[in-house]
Amino acid sequence: FPDTSDKSLKIVCRYPQYFAATKILNNIKNNMRPDGNGKGGTYFGSTGCGKSYTMVYLARLLMKDKYFQSPTIIVITDRTDLDDQLSESFLKSKKFIGDNKIVDIGSREELKEALTGITSGGVFLTTIQKFSEGLDLLTDRCNVICISDEAHRSQINLNQKVKITEKGVEKKYGFAKYLHDSL
Repeated sequence: FPDTSDKSLKIVCRYPQYFAATKILNNIKNNMRPDGNGKGGTYFGSTGCGKSYTMVYLARLLMKDKYFQSPTIIVITDRTDLDDQLSESFLKSKKFIGDNKIVDIGSREELKEALTGITSGGVFLTTIQKFSEGLDLLTDRCNVICISDEAHRSQINLNQKVKITEKGVEKKYGFAKYLHDSL
C-alpha cells in the first residue's frame, strides 16, 4: 500500500520478484564484510519486469532482518531519469520499507553528511557519477548496503586505464573504483 495514494492500491510481488529478493538477501548475508567479499549478487530483469519494486521489496527485507541491525541502504543509478523513477517508488514506500529516512541525495558532500554520525538506518538514492566527485572515504561501516541499478554499465572498470594524449599521460578509473574506494 503506497504511503500516499488517492485510491486504494495494493502492490504485490510476483513470484520471480519474491524469490530474487529473498535469494539476494541470503547472498548478502553470506558475503557481508568483514568476513565476506562484500558482494551480494546480481539480479537480471528485462524491461518492465518490476526491477524497481524488487529493489523496494529487497530494501524492506534488509531493514526488517535483525541480522543487518537496521542497515543503511544506498540505491545507485547511472542516469537521472532512473534516479527520479526509483526515488518516486522508494519515497512512496517509507512505511512498507520501515524507515522514514528515505532521501534523494544531490551531491557527494550531501551523502557524506548524511552518512556521518549515523550508525544505522536510512535509504539514500543517488547517481554513480557523484562518487567520482571526490576520493575520500564516506564510511567504513559494515552495515551499508549498495543496490546498484543498471550495474552492467557502471560496476566495471576497477582497473586503471592509461591514455596517451598530446598533453601527456591521462590516468582514469571507472565509476566502480570510486564507489569501492568510497565505501
